[in-house]
Amino acid sequence: MSRYPVLVAIVLLVCCSRPQAASRTSPPISPIPLAEAKIKEIIPVADGGAYLTTYKSDLWYVRGGNAVRVHFDSSHGKTPNKMVAVDIVPSVDGGAYASFPTDKTLWYLQQGEARRIVESTAITTQASPSTGGNRFFGLYTVELKARRAAEKELASLDEEPERDDDYE
Repeated sequence: MSRYPVLVAIVLLVCCSRPQAASRTSPPISPIPLAEAKIKEIIPVADGGAYLTTYKSDLWYVRGGNAVRVHFDSSHGKTPNKMVAVDIVPSVDGGAYASFPTDKTLWYLQQGEARRIVESTAITTQASPSTGGNRFFGLYTVELKARRAAEKELASLDEEPERDDDYE
C-alpha cells in the first residue's frame, strides 16, 4: 500500500484548514505628536500664523499658543506623502502654497486645511486688494528664503575642514 496519497491528503488538509494569513502590508505609521516632533522649518504667513515642517511628521499650522495638523482634502485624488520634502511659499492673503516634488502636487494651505490645486479654464475668485503691511509680505518672504539659504550655505562652509597649505 502506498503512503504517497495519504501524505498528500494530510498536507492538503493542513494547508487548507489554516486561517488566511494577514496581509503583508505594514501598519500605517502613527502620527508623531507635535511635542515629540523635531521642527525642521517655520514659515510665517500674513495672517499672523506660521506653518511648521517637521522631520518624520505631518505639516502643522500654528498661531498663538495653538497648533493643528494640516488636513489634506482627498477629493481630488490621493494626499501627498508628507514625510518628504515640501516647499512652502506664503501668499499675501494669509494662506500659502505647498509643493511636494516627489508627488508632483501643488496645494493651497489656509490655516489647518489644504486643497489640491487643479487645472481650470478660468479663475473664478477675485483677488483681494493688498492693504497696509500685507503689500510687502511677498517681498519679505522672498528675502527671508534667500537669507536662510545663504545662512545654510555659510554653515556648510564652516563645517568643512581647513586645509593646511603650508608644507614643511
